[in-house]
Amino acid sequence: MGRPLISGESIVVDIDGDLLVWTDGLISGENHELVKKAKQASKFELPTNLTVNGPTVDAFLDDPQQPLKALAALIAASPGRATILNIPDSIIDLLPFDDEDGIIDVYPNEEAE
Repeated sequence: MGRPLISGESIVVDIDGDLLVWTDGLISGENHELVKKAKQASKFELPTNLTVNGPTVDAFLDDPQQPLKALAALIAASPGRATILNIPDSIIDLLPFDDEDGIIDVYPNEEAE
């Protein structure tokens, strides 16, 4: 029996050049240490600031109906280093940033212009 088709929208986060992807309650990424940290944050439902301006959301990866919590788990893998590359429209409005460039820097570097 083959792998089921991916049906949901994906969340993609870049952490220092490593991508973490969450779709349909499943996480993937080539950096196994970051995947492990995201799973650990999910296991303990670690409260995570999605941006410096909030909101704070409990991390959780296992529910395909909770993409905001999945985003929290991905960010919790390396707080302060995450750049959101793709999120569903349903949660983009919950974040206190404008999506002018298609990339939302979760913790903007003050030195960057």
